[in-house]
Amino acid sequence: MKKSPLNWLFSILISALFWVFIGIFLGRIISDNVELTVMSPDEWMLIYTIITGVVAIIGIIFSLAWLISGNNNLPTIKDVIRRWNIYFTFSLIIAILFFLCLAYIYQSEGMNLWYYFVVFIIIMLLGPGSFWLSSFIFTPIQYENTVLGKR
Repeated sequence: MKKSPLNWLFSILISALFWVFIGIFLGRIISDNVELTVMSPDEWMLIYTIITGVVAIIGIIFSLAWLISGNNNLPTIKDVIRRWNIYFTFSLIIAILFFLCLAYIYQSEGMNLWYYFVVFIIIMLLGPGSFWLSSFIFTPIQYENTVLGKR
């Protein structure tokens, strides 16, 4: 599973499953329970699905970039760790920006802070979370100890 292209496919599969079960399934539960003042639950779910889908795709892109770069031999382990940290940091920043966009769109809805917190956690799981999990499980053996949590 740590050899390409098999690890690439499993990485995409993990992110897609995250989006379906965490993104869409929990989003449907939230949209059915949140009290909305302006939007209908279907409009809320459409915006939510688009934003979480984009974040999941960004997680896939960073995961694939990491796994593909694992085939390139970098001079030192420090360079590999630096690359992983850059990918993780950018996925984190992009996920936060998309959450802020979502919060801006939903600001007129008067949603409870608890819903914002749950949506934030979902977005963090879909972006940086799926990147971390994919890199934790599928990083090639020569760079296995460069992923946060295995160092």
